[in-house]
Amino acid sequence: MEPKSKKMSTREAVAFVELRFPAGSTLKRTTTGELYMMGAKASRDSFWLMSLSNPEKGEVSVWIIKGEFEKVAA
Repeated sequence: MEPKSKKMSTREAVAFVELRFPAGSTLKRTTTGELYMMGAKASRDSFWLMSLSNPEKGEVSVWIIKGEFEKVAA
């Protein structure tokens, strides 16, 4: 018997983020409303994001991107 909800693996989360938020996409953080530019993959489970209000880049975990960001329609 399989559980009703299966946890997503890191590999699946990375694929999810790469598919929905390709590099160059503008993202909005739903918790703050700030806008970010999506960058390339930085490590096994994180991507580079750059804030548009304060041009500074940083690594963000796929789990945070998946849970707190949405793509802004271009």
